[in-house]
Amino acid sequence: MPHLLTKTLFATFGLAAGVGISSLQDPQGCPAPVSATAKRVLGDLTGAKIEKETEHEITTYEIVVKGKDGVASVNVAESGELIASERQVAEASLPAAVRAAFAKKHPGAKLVRAEMVEKHSFELLFEQDGKQHGVEILPSGLVQVVGEEEEEEENEKPGEKPAEKKEGKEK
Repeated sequence: MPHLLTKTLFATFGLAAGVGISSLQDPQGCPAPVSATAKRVLGDLTGAKIEKETEHEITTYEIVVKGKDGVASVNVAESGELIASERQVAEASLPAAVRAAFAKKHPGAKLVRAEMVEKHSFELLFEQDGKQHGVEILPSGLVQVVGEEEEEEENEKPGEKPAEKKEGKEK
């Protein structure tokens, strides 16, 4: 899906004002490490659509190509580190478990397109003020936003049972 990765990044990180996106026509407009990574993952970049995005002073590039097997894209940090890649795949090549889960969740639906998505990040566990914390950081340096559920799990002590939710009538 062209631009799905960009849209996903916008939704995931809740991007606010100060985000700059510009389109480049030529892979030569990218830093050499970005072009090298894109070529390694995607192959021929002829006709590639390239968008440069700067958020919180961190620049990334999304490169989209159309090939014989469909659309493929990569999101690459300015340093050349691969953040994510997407590639269209044939329905027949989907794992049986994926097809079964889709059919169960969406009975009667007709699959329009399938993509294999690979995301790269680093999970860091650290101690601060006597407590352990975790953070996920993309290769570009952008820190992932931690969801409330993860924060609650993070605050539980080892061996402690999660707070049980009371349902139904009070005794």
